[in-house]
Amino acid sequence: AAMRVTALRDIVATRLAAVELSKILERELRWRAREDEAIRGLIGRCDELLVRTLCAAFSVAQEGRAIDRLAVQVADEIYALRNAVVHFRPFHELPDKTEAEWNAIVVALMGAASHLYEEVGPQYLFEPA
Repeated sequence: AAMRVTALRDIVATRLAAVELSKILERELRWRAREDEAIRGLIGRCDELLVRTLCAAFSVAQEGRAIDRLAVQVADEIYALRNAVVHFRPFHELPDKTEAEWNAIVVALMGAASHLYEEVGPQYLFEPA
């Protein structure tokens, strides 16, 4: 979503930061990016080592699979875990993960977040020069 809003900002030639334009679009038009697509787009911007680290943390089989396909599958796993936690209700079961599995997931996601804030953050959060 960040990349789509940044591209839109460039088309309409506004000097607003992409994050500000995104807020206006949501407030005024009720437009929001689809979360699953946004996660796929972000994971697709990660390098191979980071995608493989995420795959290991989410137990995604990697052997013989192209990195772009792995990125899509692990993004879908991230989205599914997010939904299981965010939309939890008493009759649902929480994801069954050991402490070590949760730790691997947290470390991998923090690595992805750090990488993505460095790569995408400046163009999304700040006004264009």
